[in-house]
Amino acid sequence: MRWKEEPKEQQSSKPHLTLRVDSPSELEAARTMVQFMYQQHLPAITSQPLLMTLLQLADRFQVKACTVACAAALGKLELSADTLAQVLRLPPVLCESPLFADMLSKAADQLQQQYGDLEAVWQDDVLRDACFLTLPFKGMELLLADERTQVAYENTALCAASVWLRDHKDDVTEAERDRLAQLIRIPQLTPFFAGGVAMVLPWLIEALGMVTLAHGMSIARASQGEDSPRLQTVMASHVRGDYGWPDSWALGNRPRPPRRGASWEWQVPVRDIGVLFSDADVVKELKSQSINFGGYVWRLELAAVWERGVPGRTLGVFLMPSVPWGVDELPEEAITPVMVTNGSITCPSAGPAEPRVQHFNHLDPPMGWSGLGAGDFWDLGPIQQWSAARLAQWTNGDGQLTLQCKISHIL
Repeated sequence: MRWKEEPKEQQSSKPHLTLRVDSPSELEAARTMVQFMYQQHLPAITSQPLLMTLLQLADRFQVKACTVACAAALGKLELSADTLAQVLRLPPVLCESPLFADMLSKAADQLQQQYGDLEAVWQDDVLRDACFLTLPFKGMELLLADERTQVAYENTALCAASVWLRDHKDDVTEAERDRLAQLIRIPQLTPFFAGGVAMVLPWLIEALGMVTLAHGMSIARASQGEDSPRLQTVMASHVRGDYGWPDSWALGNRPRPPRRGASWEWQVPVRDIGVLFSDADVVKELKSQSINFGGYVWRLELAAVWERGVPGRTLGVFLMPSVPWGVDELPEEAITPVMVTNGSITCPSAGPAEPRVQHFNHLDPPMGWSGLGAGDFWDLGPIQQWSAARLAQWTNGDGQLTLQCKISHIL
């Protein structure tokens, strides 16, 4: 911004103010800012792009009162997706100022509307990959710091932070990484996830230190992810005391989403099952679609299970958990640390036969198999020659076998 000196023959009694802007799109905002400098109030503006441009322009030219007025105006509006993204990318010096609290509060409200149920976000591939994982750091920080953010298990919060950090590894700072680590409630992780996943995450170890992380894992194992008055008293004293544990550790469990468990259905053409029993050992199992829940990726598998000394193979159904890539370096087929304590696998009957149901407290990991399941789900015995007629009473008119899986509680 500068004063422009005109030639003497063009001079008048009024001074002229020349404001240099970077693009024509800033022209209206520049005029509004100059008007504000003289009148000290904003006109009635409902255009969010204009308000955001004006706020950023006023910040550039250090017209502080104008930036505050723009933030107050934005705090009264329902922010569009573009405006929300711009707000979350504002410089930290603006976001952290109390003068911008209303605008940040509105941004936090809208983040809750879109992403407040982290379990639902993680189960929606499009919402997760195209929207959630593109959030700037401030969006992640607001979500994890917000007491309204819902998860069935804290595992999902750690999973979300880990995959977000993977996707933003080229632009995230060490301070931002450490801040996200401080917001993960390690004592509220399920014990198997704490010991088998959190304890081997390099970024989490670097941010918190192995000693602090080990303390959190021990508490997770003792509490099994559940709150208790005594635990909260101990946590609060250690957060305030010499241990210096993160403040979030004393907050207890996050709110649970309305739908705490996970369920899905798998339609399997019976003709495809015959491949499992072919002599050509090309296909060993059939796999269902995957679903994310509780920090893990789950799928069902149909497999022909062979046991030494037994002629033929049995037809088994298995629940296969794994940790999403970016959270852990375990290979996909490795045995994953998790215990399912409540849930079931069901095959409805298509006729007079009873449906087949296996509850998870009856499911064991067979020798050499990395999932929970039943090696002879339909009690058909060892099969040497496959025939689709064996499953006729559970097959619908389209030749499809239906398998339903429900997971209600994990450790």
